[in-house]
Amino acid sequence: MQTAWSADALRGALDRTLIRLLGPADADTPRLVLLPLADTVARPPAANDAWKRLSRLAVALNAYLGGAIALRDATDAPMIHGFLFGPDGARLLTQPKVRPSQVEGLRDETTALGAAVRFAAAPTPFGKIAVLAGEDIFQPSLARASAFAGAELILNPAVEAADAAFDARAEAPTAVAYHNTLIVACATPAARADDATLRRPVRTALVDPTGVVARAAADETHLSVAVDIARLRRAREHATSSTAEASRVLLPLVRDGLYGTVFAVAARNPRTAPATRAGWIAEAATRIAAQARRATPEDRLLPFYDVLMVQTPHVSVIRAPDRRKAAGENIRNFLAMIERAAQVPGTKLAMFPEFCFTGAGWRTIDDALSVCLTWPGPELEQLAAFAQTHRIYIAAQQLELDPKFPDRIFNTAFVFDDAGNLISRHRKLQCVDVLGTLPDTTPGSLYDRYVAEFGADSLWQVVDTPLGKLAPFICYEMMFPEIRQIYAQKGAEIYLHMTAEGYDPITDTRYAWNAARRQMAMDNCGYLCSVNKGDDPRLDDPWRAIGESMLVDHTGRVQAMLRESRPGVLRGRIELAALRAARADWRQNPSIWDDPVAYADAYGQGHAVANNLWAGDPRDFVYRDLAVYKQVVARFRERGIFTPPSR
Repeated sequence: MQTAWSADALRGALDRTLIRLLGPADADTPRLVLLPLADTVARPPAANDAWKRLSRLAVALNAYLGGAIALRDATDAPMIHGFLFGPDGARLLTQPKVRPSQVEGLRDETTALGAAVRFAAAPTPFGKIAVLAGEDIFQPSLARASAFAGAELILNPAVEAADAAFDARAEAPTAVAYHNTLIVACATPAARADDATLRRPVRTALVDPTGVVARAAADETHLSVAVDIARLRRAREHATSSTAEASRVLLPLVRDGLYGTVFAVAARNPRTAPATRAGWIAEAATRIAAQARRATPEDRLLPFYDVLMVQTPHVSVIRAPDRRKAAGENIRNFLAMIERAAQVPGTKLAMFPEFCFTGAGWRTIDDALSVCLTWPGPELEQLAAFAQTHRIYIAAQQLELDPKFPDRIFNTAFVFDDAGNLISRHRKLQCVDVLGTLPDTTPGSLYDRYVAEFGADSLWQVVDTPLGKLAPFICYEMMFPEIRQIYAQKGAEIYLHMTAEGYDPITDTRYAWNAARRQMAMDNCGYLCSVNKGDDPRLDDPWRAIGESMLVDHTGRVQAMLRESRPGVLRGRIELAALRAARADWRQNPSIWDDPVAYADAYGQGHAVANNLWAGDPRDFVYRDLAVYKQVVARFRERGIFTPPSR
């Protein structure tokens, strides 16, 4: 529904309006009605009174009824609750809102922020349903916790406002659906309940893992669309049949224990949620100040600078007689692509995509070892020398060997400063290793040994520089938002994404990846520099790169983009002064409301991929043939996270 309503309408006006708009229910077909977030009234009703009236409304509609409304709690402070009623009037689910109402400018209300939240999903003919009200849908770990509770359909009753981040918010549910292989239904009102002339932007839509199923226009009273839960369940069930299918069902790939250790520590010092608008503004100021203390001091900071994203041609050294020598030649050739551009005043950072120096497709351990480089080493030292000569920071990815872990292959992002020093070495945490595809070692696979050698902080390297706090991550990690959340908790401002995304015309997932890019930049209030490989059609290689390297600003707006797959160099401008100004304004900075207290417990249940699974023989690849993935899916079925299809 896009019909605005408030608690006052529960006295009879709402049911008459809905019955008139929706018409009689079909006795043979169940119906789900999703209301937007109710407009707040001067004195919200007590919970028991509202539940009784909503129960009667569900019976009158002969429908499952979902939505969200502000109710008075035991302390008389309003709190928004998501709800779901059955057609018999039974209350199936209530879910307190965690984030404050930032989109509406903060209000006199309290939330579940600072408290451990119990996430649940209610079984219905439309699948297992969870509710995340308002801004909670933009917090990836709240959606993840709902998915771990078994959610197949998340209802998002909300209210929207026109601002710079609206387009990114409208796309965000697409990323949520893809990250968790579920359906998201959003309902926002097109006007104010007390004055229909005051229009609102709408993002009412139904999205599933394949994209937007249907979206409402601003002048429609409601959107009517069928929910195909059987199709979703089949997709989840068939994920174990092939690597291609499994790569699109991401929930079993989550290394929840890896993130849970960080979230548990961050959740030790909860802060009580305020109950008034003035209290929320004061709380925002406290959180903004804490975020600022983690940032690079202003007197060391460049107010703005340019970044070069080098969309290199797709080349492979697989046929070269000396693969490491060929990789070194590729490094020289690709540095030559930016020789002149790096000398332009104001250019301070250059980025190269994943696998650009060697090509991808290394399926055996011996093949992957043959293209691994080391630091220090002559090939990567070319990057350091170029950085020093041109006084420019360089970020690049490469398969890497570490003498402390013989025969282990790390997928590593390197960042060199403008003096040629290696200042960050991020080893990929979420890879296709669990799919049995690339036999590289992610640190979680030998977590205890790795942390004993390098320390837990080595997994989350946020680098303090005059370019801001830099946070590198690699390709598939884009689809696991926990990584960027942890980076954000450590003060990250500029996210450096080195990726190698290919194109499959049958399973094109660019819509989901791009929605995820915009969501992460918007919700973490930071810049995203995402560099992908280009495609050279002259090369004899079946793999085709997407290209489309892009720079996304802190509102989720794509600021610059190479709108093609051909090789090229994208130049973009990073305005650190503007970013800092946005972060200092609670109206523009949603990242301050990320609170692991709410969702930390969901990551401590051992649902998905455990740590230390490949701590033994490095030549005994335990993830081969989807072995671990299949075990996780079986555990999901046992715990009710996945429901098998009925047909």
